[in-house]
Amino acid sequence: MHYLSSLRIGTRLAFSFAALLLLMLFMAVAGVLQLRQAAQLNAQRAVLAQHDTAIEEWQGAVTLNLTRALGIGASGYHAPTVAFLEPPMKDTSLLITQLQDTIDKDLTDPAERALFEAVGLKRKAYVDVRARAAAAYKAGRPEEGKQLVDGPMTAHAKAYLEAIDTLQQRVRAGAQALEQDAARHVEHAQVVIAALAVLALTVGAGLAWAITHSVTRPLHQAISAAERIADKDLSVPATAGTARRGDEIGALQRALGKMQDSLTEMVQQIRAGTNGVAGASTEIADAS
Repeated sequence: MHYLSSLRIGTRLAFSFAALLLLMLFMAVAGVLQLRQAAQLNAQRAVLAQHDTAIEEWQGAVTLNLTRALGIGASGYHAPTVAFLEPPMKDTSLLITQLQDTIDKDLTDPAERALFEAVGLKRKAYVDVRARAAAAYKAGRPEEGKQLVDGPMTAHAKAYLEAIDTLQQRVRAGAQALEQDAARHVEHAQVVIAALAVLALTVGAGLAWAITHSVTRPLHQAISAAERIADKDLSVPATAGTARRGDEIGALQRALGKMQDSLTEMVQQIRAGTNGVAGASTEIADAS
């Protein structure tokens, strides 16, 4: 409080406003940083969501072609069946290749890359056994071909799809984790802003009380001193009970003190003059 009394009132008010503005700046910066991080997480989640969509389309195309290939195998590579299903299979294979290339370029997470490479290995195993089954039927070994279709070819097709599904689940889990992180950052930003707002209110209320108290209390003392002087009571110094201040109220108190000193000196001079006149009158009366 003594430090405040050494500052001018304008300086005190400027200090208070600066403190509140600084807290508001902290609130804004903290909120922007938290929301920016949440926005970055949302952007990453959106990318993973696109990956998920591409993988789902890829899985659908692969499932369609696997169903066609297993149908051809179940038919014993019946020529009309092959002629009917091979053209759309080629078109779907082109789509699968395009989707694979897109996914291959987009995936950057090491774990996702490892799962994608595992899909490639499962696909290669399936393609190899499918070629062996087709060669067996074309070579006139239908029993061998049927065993390959019913056994390894079907098993590898299932493993191929399961590998794609595992990759998709990994990507979805990553997207959900990023979504949760973004929600937590938004919630944390709300908590930080609320805490800073409470702090700003507390500091503002404290500064308001301190500044008001530093002004009103000495001002009341100055008013009381002026009222005593107006009532012709010069016995109590105008600056009695007040600390020496460096602000406008201190200047007012000192001015009142000087005025009181001047009035006291004037009264003393008047009393001295009156006493002198009275003494002279008495001497004149005694002489006569």
